[in-house]
Amino acid sequence: MKTSLIETQQLEAYLLNRAGEETSLLEARLLLESELRDKLYWQQKTYGLVHEFGRRKLKAELDTIHQKLFSESNYAGFRQKILSLFSKS
Repeated sequence: MKTSLIETQQLEAYLLNRAGEETSLLEARLLLESELRDKLYWQQKTYGLVHEFGRRKLKAELDTIHQKLFSESNYAGFRQKILSLFSKS
């Protein structure tokens, strides 16, 4: 199952809704070619995994920042300002 760069780019454009005039042609090919459907499926899965990895990495970075800002004494002034914004005054 060899994938050409052009085919990969066409599938990417399709997945990102940037296929333009080629959309109809690619959709027709997807109906007729099971191998192309498989490639589209796996490319979509890969994008999903990359997206999920990015979300988890960002969450971990934000958790690290949160821990630093709300536990280290040199950020006490900042912590008080933030907590005052959410207090029931």
